[in-house]
Amino acid sequence: MASSTAVERQTARVEAFDTTTAQSLSADPDNEPIPLGDPDEFAAAAAADPAYRVVSTWTDKLGKTTVARAGNGTTWGLTKVKNKHNVTLGMVQKTTKFPREGGRVTSGNSITYTTDAIEWSCTIISCTPKRTMAVKVVIENTRLGDNYHKGLITAYCAGVTVCPQWVVNAAG
Repeated sequence: MASSTAVERQTARVEAFDTTTAQSLSADPDNEPIPLGDPDEFAAAAAADPAYRVVSTWTDKLGKTTVARAGNGTTWGLTKVKNKHNVTLGMVQKTTKFPREGGRVTSGNSITYTTDAIEWSCTIISCTPKRTMAVKVVIENTRLGDNYHKGLITAYCAGVTVCPQWVVNAAG
């Protein structure tokens, strides 16, 4: 079990780092000791980081447990896909549960899912597709100290940075 002081040391090191400039905010970054310890200490430090909080778990089309973590808001996780790409958790879950034919591809430690969001135009007699856009989701399978995978890395609509509202309405 990790000691609270080890977690506090690691948390302080993370908080003393400016990600925008990749510089330490410590008074003397070259002489700042790097905390050493067993992997449980680092797992506890990661658990203390709100970015690693598990927001949702579900199973994909093949029954594999899939995880969405809060993420850091800029490079991975649910916060990033919501804010940058206008993708909802519902869109992510539907894409992993119902990928199109050939739309579940494993590469290394990640799985990329693709499905089509379809907006329908319906009359009393029938419905026809009005427009279609591919939605992609990337899940990272690296197992972390809490025994879940890292999970959702990104999700987006193919060809655009921000998913149009009609896609969110159709898929999410």
